[in-house]
Amino acid sequence: MKPGDGSTLSGENYVVNSSFCVYSKGSLLGKFSLDAEVLDIGKKDVILGLSWLVENGFMVNTQERCLRNVETGLVIPCSVR
Repeated sequence: MKPGDGSTLSGENYVVNSSFCVYSKGSLLGKFSLDAEVLDIGKKDVILGLSWLVENGFMVNTQERCLRNVETGLVIPCSVR
């Protein structure tokens, strides 16, 4: 496992308190806080776990390729690379 600065940790988790913004077509859709475990996952920007989705009220809509918040109606489009 590697932390964000590239140094190696031996057997310990590296967790950062962070936030991220979601944009679609240049418009800010939302800003979210998260505690992130930093892993070397290749070319992926971020992987949101089920616990984050549940804590923030999102459902995964696979047919429309988006995350949908059932309380606020916020829709976050997802892309497949």
